[in-house]
Amino acid sequence: MGYLLSLLSPVFDMWFANAHILGAPPRSWLLILLVITALLTLTIRKRYPDFVFDPLVRAMLGLILAFIAWSILINFAHYLVNQESEILSVAIRKILARYIGGALLLLSIAFFLADESRIRIFVYVLFVTLAFSSVVGILQLLDPSLGWSIKPAMLKALHLEAGGRVLSYRVGGLADFSVPFSYQLAAIIPLIFALLLEERNPLLRGGLIIAYVLGLTALLMTLMRSAILGVFLAHIVVLYASRGTSWTRRLVFLVLPAGLVVYLLLKFNPFVLERFQRRLEGERTDVGRIVLIQSATDVLFAHPLGVGIGRFQEVASGTVSETSRPELASLVVTQTTAHNQFINTWIYNGIVGFLLLISLYVLLFRHLGFLLRAGRRRGRLAGALAVGLLGANVSYLTHSMFHNAGPFGTGEYVFWYLLVLQFSLAGILYNLYNRYENERA
Repeated sequence: MGYLLSLLSPVFDMWFANAHILGAPPRSWLLILLVITALLTLTIRKRYPDFVFDPLVRAMLGLILAFIAWSILINFAHYLVNQESEILSVAIRKILARYIGGALLLLSIAFFLADESRIRIFVYVLFVTLAFSSVVGILQLLDPSLGWSIKPAMLKALHLEAGGRVLSYRVGGLADFSVPFSYQLAAIIPLIFALLLEERNPLLRGGLIIAYVLGLTALLMTLMRSAILGVFLAHIVVLYASRGTSWTRRLVFLVLPAGLVVYLLLKFNPFVLERFQRRLEGERTDVGRIVLIQSATDVLFAHPLGVGIGRFQEVASGTVSETSRPELASLVVTQTTAHNQFINTWIYNGIVGFLLLISLYVLLFRHLGFLLRAGRRRGRLAGALAVGLLGANVSYLTHSMFHNAGPFGTGEYVFWYLLVLQFSLAGILYNLYNRYENERA
């Protein structure tokens, strides 16, 4: 049952993140069931999952728990100083739903992905979930009356209440709007590409090509330049890190679908490229983001211990008159975050939170390096997944330098799903790698 709930989890998070049932998001009810099922299974089996024996995994878990504890402490301290109960309630909700919820999701799902067959099925569920959302996103631009009616119909059929905001000026697939959709695309497209390079089954390879083309098409239609840049860098990382496949074959896999995407855009929807070109030529949001970062930097140095979750807008609005472009002050005072996950983390939780986040990413990429070495000795799935995770994290990190998400910034769930796969893969590879090293010694 726990594994079946794990397979449903990305569907709820990627399609219905802000919907409600009985007053709470579906992901909350699902997470409760997942945690209970994992605890019951652990009690019956009386055996911890294999990934906890990996020292780098334990170190990352320690940093995550340390960050959550620090966030609770520092936000409560800000409440004692400022006596703003509304701000404290916002902080508590974010810590519970995003930080603690993300950590519990990670531990619960990774607990049930105990072998390669389960990991493979979970990965392909991610791909199918993203591919269908990409189809909806493409329809939202090509046929708006149809595309924008699909999610409301799904909510009605499942008796879910709509929640959050729906911004229809750019495609959002089945996410609430284009930004969370672009995070999903940025994180999962590199995984699809990495597995596409290694997959030998013709049927699965055809499915991967379809998912890859749909994802790239939807990504371009979101007009999210940082996500597009992240996916481009991820392709370079995946091509460089992959072994055993000729460069000619890799480039064919890359160029043909990309060429098809460009053809479809030019043939059926040329104004997408025109709109993208206008964005490249510069908008107020581009210059405004520079002003926003400048204002956020002033806040960082004025408040090294952070200002607490939910207080950025209040504090940053006092710095706009000192920026290089005061005429764009309205862009700062209307923003609740700094549009950069590292700056957001520092502003919310201070320099301690910032250093904990940096340390987490350092360990994360060190661990991915270990998985790359160990995965090549295990087989195609493990090797491709390790390469794909490296590319996915590069893409995600690039995108999050210009937008609000991140595990401890505004918080979201795509990061935790990447970590689920990383921990699950570690559970398979750690003991195998140790045995290999011992045999060599």
